[in-house]
Formats: sequence, structure tokens, C-alpha cells
Amino acid sequence: MDHDFWSRLEFALTGWLAGQDEKNLRRFWIDGFIPEGIRDTEYGVNVEGRAWVGTSARDQSAYQFVASIPQSLLTSKNHTFRFSKVNLDPVTKKLEVTIEKDTKTAESGPLV
Repeated sequence: MDHDFWSRLEFALTGWLAGQDEKNLRRFWIDGFIPEGIRDTEYGVNVEGRAWVGTSARDQSAYQFVASIPQSLLTSKNHTFRFSKVNLDPVTKKLEVTIEKDTKTAESGPLV
């Protein structure tokens, strides 16, 4: 997981939020991930750290994030993934993201 991976995740998650039916989620965007720790799991790893989450150009907050990343993406240079779970809580300032490697065709849903 290099800088390219985190930049793609930032861009993809911002797009995912903008496309949600729930109007409250569409106002959020991600301005960066700062990984601070990693923990092995049965699934792969959980990366914890800070994410900068904004609602406008002048309103950004540091959120605590956990990104669950499957083992298959850890060694892959192909960072094609999809979100299987996203939980953004503006009250507690926490962001949880579970991603999975996408092996399906573009017809099955958006790829990031």
C-alpha cells in the first residue's frame, strides 16, 4: 500500500460519497489519508489512522479511520477494488471502510 493506493482510495471514496442517494452523505469529501498503524486480521489487514474529511473548502476535520483491506490487495499492483462497507459518522468523527478486490466486469457495478 503505497501513496498511489491511498490517493486512489481518497478519490474513489469521494466519488462514492457524491453518488449516494442520502443527501447528507453527498456533502462530504475526503482530502487525504494518513495511515498510522496496521493490524493483521483474518481478512487481511486493518489500517488505522487519520483522514481529512471536508464539507466545504474551509471546513475540514480530522477523522479517525479504519480501512479493512483484503490480503489479495496487499501484494497486488492492480488496485481495482470496490467498497463493500462505508460508515462515516460526523458526530464521533469516525470513518470505517471495507474494500474488496474487484474481479467482476464493469457491468456488475462501478470499479475504482
